[in-house]
Amino acid sequence: MDGLIQDLNRDETWNLRQKYVADACQLHYDQNPIKLSQSEAQYFYDDKGEKYLDCVTRIANVGHCHPKVVKAAQSQMATLNLCSQMKGTIQAQFCESLLKTLPSSFEVCLFTNSGAEANDLALQLARRHTGNEEVAVLDNSFHGSLKTVIELSPVALQKQNTEKVPWLHILPYPDTYRGLTESGDELKLAEEYFMKAKSVIDRAVQKGSKIGCFISETVLVVQGVIVPPSNWLSQIYSYIHQLGGLVIADEIQTGMGRCGTNFWGFQTQSVVPDIVTIGKPIGNGYPLAAVVTSKEIARSIENLHEEKLALPLLRMLTTIISSPNCVIVL
Repeated sequence: MDGLIQDLNRDETWNLRQKYVADACQLHYDQNPIKLSQSEAQYFYDDKGEKYLDCVTRIANVGHCHPKVVKAAQSQMATLNLCSQMKGTIQAQFCESLLKTLPSSFEVCLFTNSGAEANDLALQLARRHTGNEEVAVLDNSFHGSLKTVIELSPVALQKQNTEKVPWLHILPYPDTYRGLTESGDELKLAEEYFMKAKSVIDRAVQKGSKIGCFISETVLVVQGVIVPPSNWLSQIYSYIHQLGGLVIADEIQTGMGRCGTNFWGFQTQSVVPDIVTIGKPIGNGYPLAAVVTSKEIARSIENLHEEKLALPLLRMLTTIISSPNCVIVL
C-alpha cells in the first residue's frame, strides 16, 4: 500500500502482535496461526498464496472484496464523506431501501456502529417506551459485548461466572434437537416450551416485575442454529405484548436473506416484532448497523439530551452513517 504498511512475514507479524496488541484481544486460533493477506468471494489467501475456504466470517454477507462493493466505496470516498446530521440524499435512499424489505409497521431507522450498539439502543427504546426496565431473554443467548447487553446475555454471564442482574428473566428455549418431547410433534414441543417460558415470566410478575421487553434471535444461532418449532415464537410475542412489553428481533446473524426462504428471520416464524436490530453484515462487514422500528417507539428517545441521564444520546447525533457506508449498502 504505497509503503504505508510494511511487508512483514508471518513471524514478524506475530511478534509485532504479541508486543503491541492486548492479550484480551484473542484470536480464534493461537497455535501456529496463519497470516491472511488477501480475500476474495468465499476464499482467504495467506502470505504464501495458499488458498483457504472461509467457514468463519459471518459479516461479509456478499463475499469478500465484492467488486461492486469495492467500486462503490472507492467512488464515494473520492466524492463526498458526509455524516448523518447534515443533509445528504444517500442516507435517505438507504433508509428507503431498507424499509422496503420490512412490514409497513417499520417506519424509521436509527444507526449505530455495531450489532451490540444496535441491541443497546433497542433496549433503551423499549425501556423508554414502556416505562419498564425488566427484560426477558432466552437461555444461552448472547447479544453483544457492551456492558448493558452483556448483562442480558446468559452465555457471557456463565463464562464470567457472574450473577444475573435482578431485572433479567431467563427463559428456556425450544431445543428441537434435544427437546423434552419424544413424540417429534412440533406443535406439542412449541406448547411445552411456551408454558415453561410463561411460568418463568408469571413468577416474576407475581413478585411485582414489569417486563419492558423480550429480545431474542428469531433462529437461535448462538444456541446451535436451532430453528424454533412453529407457533412458539408467536406465543411468546403475544404474551409479552399482553403484559405491555415490546419484542425485539435480533437479526444480526439471521437477517438479510441468510435463512434462505425470507429476507428476515422473523418472517420464517410468521411473526412481526416491534423493533429489529441489524449488525455489520448490512454493510458487508463495514462499521454500520441499524435499529428499525415505528415512529412512535423512536420518539421515546427524542428528549433524552434534555434529561440528566448517565448516558445521553444527544438526539442520536452520530457520524456513523457516513456516505461511503451508505453507498456500500446500496
